[in-house]
Amino acid sequence: MPTEAVWLITAALALAGAAGVFLPFLPGTPLILAAALLYKLLLPGALSWWTVGGLTVLCLLAEAAQLVFTLGGARGLGASKWGLGGAVVGGLLGIWGGLTGMLAGAVVGALVAESAVAGRPLDEAAKAALGAGLGLVASMAGRAVIAAAMLAWLLIDALV
Repeated sequence: MPTEAVWLITAALALAGAAGVFLPFLPGTPLILAAALLYKLLLPGALSWWTVGGLTVLCLLAEAAQLVFTLGGARGLGASKWGLGGAVVGGLLGIWGGLTGMLAGAVVGALVAESAVAGRPLDEAAKAALGAGLGLVASMAGRAVIAAAMLAWLLIDALV
């Protein structure tokens, strides 16, 4: 395969991965990792295995950060297991509305689950819902930073 074609495929996957940090239908950091792995396999001398390994670690870190920040934010502001479940379900249902839909879905899901299912007062349910929203925002920010580091690492190793 011509080098230019490999570059185009790699760039397309990496850019889709960057977009995937914010778009719920694309697996952000796994796409960046796939771009690096494909590049390494098609042009064996182009990237080091250290880069592929490092990007793998960063990808796993980004996925773990998403879970920890989202659930940690809700839990930190007093969400029960019902609120956590409501935030997850609401966020999944909100996927169809993009980033705003996911955020609103997580907040509304946590609020409804805390007040209607867990029977908590509205002020406590609202606090837990706020935590779910803040946790989701923090997880996206963390994933964006890690994705930027992954893209920079990939680009630097590919060009040097």
